[in-house]
Amino acid sequence: MSFLSYIFDRVSDKPHTRRRPEIKFGRFAEPEETDEMAAVRNAADKLYKEGDFLGAYVSFFEYMRMQGGPAVEIVFNEDTQMLHFDIIQGSKIVKGAITAGEVFTWADIATFDTLDVALMRSLLTQNTNFAYCKFAVYDNIISLMQRCPIKDMSPGAFNEMLSEIALTSDSVDDVLVEQFPSLHPINTENIITLPQNEVDAKIKFIRQWIGNAQQQVLTTADDATKTYIILNTIFKILYLISPEGSLLHHFRQIYSIYANGYNPEERNSPEINHKMLAEFDEILKKTDEELGVSIYKVRAVFPEISYMSFAEMAESFNTHFRLIDTCIDSGRFDLVTTMCEYTAGLNHVHHGMPAAAQELLLIFWRVLNQDYFDALGFDDEFVNTNTETPAAIKISHEIDATIKKYSKAYPSLTFNTANLDFGTLAGFAYTFLKEFAVLEIPD
Repeated sequence: MSFLSYIFDRVSDKPHTRRRPEIKFGRFAEPEETDEMAAVRNAADKLYKEGDFLGAYVSFFEYMRMQGGPAVEIVFNEDTQMLHFDIIQGSKIVKGAITAGEVFTWADIATFDTLDVALMRSLLTQNTNFAYCKFAVYDNIISLMQRCPIKDMSPGAFNEMLSEIALTSDSVDDVLVEQFPSLHPINTENIITLPQNEVDAKIKFIRQWIGNAQQQVLTTADDATKTYIILNTIFKILYLISPEGSLLHHFRQIYSIYANGYNPEERNSPEINHKMLAEFDEILKKTDEELGVSIYKVRAVFPEISYMSFAEMAESFNTHFRLIDTCIDSGRFDLVTTMCEYTAGLNHVHHGMPAAAQELLLIFWRVLNQDYFDALGFDDEFVNTNTETPAAIKISHEIDATIKKYSKAYPSLTFNTANLDFGTLAGFAYTFLKEFAVLEIPD
């Protein structure tokens, strides 16, 4: 290579003005509470204990507005001394009215033409699972409701009740409409439609990643390894595709086959794997239109996953490195990448993490799934087209820029890119997670 060629190659690897589409990854996680928010929440508790119930709720909803931003709307009528609120949670809107004597909250789930026995049985069965709310029927609408005296529900208890109604209504609406033809969607105007290229890309890669998993499980006779391959695909789709509605419910059901059914004493991995793969087949049978119905974006207030400190998360990573080491020792470098993705995906799906960690792990995902991010509209490629190897300079610049972005919040935050293996995707994935796990991101 000539000196000039070397120089121009170096220049082409430098970061440029990048087009970063606004893509949502993963579920809504528990936000960090600021000192100001804590003061407002404590003020609500104090007012309630002093007997100023309505004042406590006005203060509580100010806290909710600070947490949920545009997803929370509140109106207090001075003349009637009544507080009205709307809270967007995914595809549903939780509404309520609070007076000096009563709390009334509801979320409309669906409208119906007729109520058949199977539907009523389903609603009554689900009612037994709730701590606060219950399904109710009025004016050809199925709703989740809770009504009680304000003196019996502190702001803290109200928050738990509101969370139950919000999360439940968002998770069951599309599922019920799909299961029972007599039901019809309601209050769906808050759903954010995605650009068609994003929808098409997500449908394509749902199919591709499931197909890859089906092929990869055939390359090993080890049942535990097959399980990890399948789980990696579930976590990868839940995080990178971030489906909503019935498709989200379906993938969660597939994961529950393992989470609720696997028993090491019974050595039932073959049965569990068979069931999960059978559900993959059911998803592949769906038309693009059926899959596309669940590809959209929403706003939310209540977190679906709780926050975990980075120290705890790093411990999880270190525990799972043994899986990756086993693949390296056996020469299964294709499985090294799979196990690395599984380790990252497991953490994404089960808990929230600091923004700095999220952004760094996104670099990891972009390197390993360049074709997917290309389809989404990311225009800075992290993999060399000719060699199919990680683009060392671009990736290093991206990592350095991310570290710099958070250097004020975390002065001791460093990421040693010199320790990364840019020779292969598997080598990069493993060494990246090794460096990631030793980051200093204090609570």
